[in-house]
Amino acid sequence: MKNKTPREALKAYVPDLPRKGAAHITRLIMGLMHISRPAKFFYRFDKRMMKNRPVLILAQHVSSDDPYDVIWGYPFVRPNAVMSMHQILRPGLFRLLMADGVILKSLYEPDIAAMRSMLRLRKKNASFVLFPEGIQSIDGTMQPLHPATAKLVKKLAMDTVLCTSHGAYL
Repeated sequence: MKNKTPREALKAYVPDLPRKGAAHITRLIMGLMHISRPAKFFYRFDKRMMKNRPVLILAQHVSSDDPYDVIWGYPFVRPNAVMSMHQILRPGLFRLLMADGVILKSLYEPDIAAMRSMLRLRKKNASFVLFPEGIQSIDGTMQPLHPATAKLVKKLAMDTVLCTSHGAYL
């Protein structure tokens, strides 16, 4: 059986819950990425409360590495990250992120296919990482939110955690 090209793999791709092995490898790689640029995480809640519960993590998008940072910062949750195409087409991470259940989204606008995937996976008790701004900040300030994001958060009806970043845009 020949290997599929990224285009063929994406055409046949349907997001699902993260595979356990892929989730462990993803977190290991993201932990190794943090050796060169360490980040500190502070939690203002009991992390044990999140274990084995579906959670929606809303995070600021202040740097290109945010999806990897947030996934690494919440090792007690195996979330499906909502990412754009350019985030997953990094060499060496493409197939791994697909096995990790990444939900692909169009940039700068609401994406019906991504919302449907999230609602379908919600029925399987999935957790999600979502960057509601939908665009990376160039100066560390909050970008405007699309009103459809609030509707999606309300429709998902999940426990929600806000993840803020300080200084990552530098």
